[in-house]
Amino acid sequence: MPNSGIPDVNWADRVSRDAIVDVSQQLVSIQSVSGDELAVMTFVQQWLDERGIGFVVTANDPNRPNVIATVGNPESGPIV
Repeated sequence: MPNSGIPDVNWADRVSRDAIVDVSQQLVSIQSVSGDELAVMTFVQQWLDERGIGFVVTANDPNRPNVIATVGNPESGPIV
């Protein structure tokens, strides 16, 4: 397989199962009927802020915002 320039990191080894379960439980407990996801956006923004993760919010519809987070160094190659 060709080298894509993306480091070979097993992210599952870097995050605890309990942390994944915790954030998942918090997300599914937020009321977010289709067409109104503001409460989820607020939670995600706060979660990212607490971890020092940069993000931007975009929205074609003010009730349906998108949070786009950036992890890593964009100068060194692709970021997920």
